[in-house]
Amino acid sequence: MQNPPQGRLASRHANADNARPKEGVAKDGMTEMRLDAYLARTRLVMPRGAAKRACDNGIVSVNRQQAKPATSVGVGDQIEIRFTDQDLVVSVVALPGKSVRKADAPTHYRVVEDRRYP
Repeated sequence: MQNPPQGRLASRHANADNARPKEGVAKDGMTEMRLDAYLARTRLVMPRGAAKRACDNGIVSVNRQQAKPATSVGVGDQIEIRFTDQDLVVSVVALPGKSVRKADAPTHYRVVEDRRYP
C-alpha cells in the first residue's frame, strides 16, 4: 500500500483537479512569495539579482516599511520602488507562477503612483 504524499506535495495533489488558480493565488497555490522573486517575475526589476540588490540597498519598501529580499508579499500589499529618476508605487493584484510572459507581467500589479523626476 502506498502512503499519501506529505507536506508541499500533498497540497499540489489535492489541487490537481482545480487547474485554474483562484483570484490572487499563483498556479502552484502560493498565497505569498519572496519580494525579490516577485519583482523579477513581474519585470519591475530585472533580473532577480538586481531585485535582491535593490532591496539590500534600501530602495524597495513593502507597506511603507523597508524590505529585505526575503520579505513575503501577497495580494493587496503595496510595493514602493525608488529609482534614481522615478518613484513607483504598485499594488499586488496576483502572484505570478514560475514563469510569466512579458506581455502578461503587468497583469500581476496595479500602478498606484508613478512620479518621474527630470
